[in-house]
Amino acid sequence: MTTEGPAFASQLEHLEKEGERKAVKNYRKKPHQLNVTRDVDVQSNVSRLPEIMREALLIDGHHVGEFDVKSAHAVLLGMFYAGETSAEWMAEKARFETEVINGFLTIYGEGNKKRKRKFLSALNQPNTAAIHASEGYREFQRLFPLLAGKVERMKRFDSKLAGRRLRCALAEIMKQLILENHADGIHSIPVVDSVVVPMPSGMAEQPGSIVEQFGDNTLIVPMPCGFAEQHHNAFRTAWRLGVPIAKLTGTAPLIVGNNGEKYRFFM
Repeated sequence: MTTEGPAFASQLEHLEKEGERKAVKNYRKKPHQLNVTRDVDVQSNVSRLPEIMREALLIDGHHVGEFDVKSAHAVLLGMFYAGETSAEWMAEKARFETEVINGFLTIYGEGNKKRKRKFLSALNQPNTAAIHASEGYREFQRLFPLLAGKVERMKRFDSKLAGRRLRCALAEIMKQLILENHADGIHSIPVVDSVVVPMPSGMAEQPGSIVEQFGDNTLIVPMPCGFAEQHHNAFRTAWRLGVPIAKLTGTAPLIVGNNGEKYRFFM
């Protein structure tokens, strides 16, 4: 399904980390190899490539786009508000929704990948270790004490339970997305919290609109002169990422494409 695009070899020259170059070597040896983790997460030699190398791939001969759920695991923590209806819980949930809109800057830090990794790691650690290891986790406790308390109670039973539930939820969303996209003729490759899809170059000659039908939902999307097929693949992928998370958490995660398109779906 994937092949190396024209820029693949030149992008490879920019890789300096041994692990990244090894990932490219493994992809070239077995480009279609994949495995399914215990959390039912589909991983492949494509998903292990560095982002700049994934951008240089072709799917079915077309250049690709990648659509990412921003702060996916932090957003999915919102699913633990389910069933909590007291005024105190609802007030905290409202603060959580605001943090989703703001991109969890308080917890993740702005552009601080190291801080983000430490927070995600803390979700799978015993609570005492998590508090010590992650500034973001301490902020999570400060901002959302009720939610953090629920996560802590899960960890008492199994330190990795909360993190596993987040991963399983995201894996189920990705699985359903792959199946539904495939039914629409969109070959899709999951990469943890993002999806790589082909971006065909069929040009729309005139501005107009695209009618997107999803079950009982009909959306009319304005379409300027541009790549109608690309928009079709992008919109449907973003919808199938964002809407299930919105239903699960009651929030509206931001879906960002490397083509510059951004989506939020409010339920």
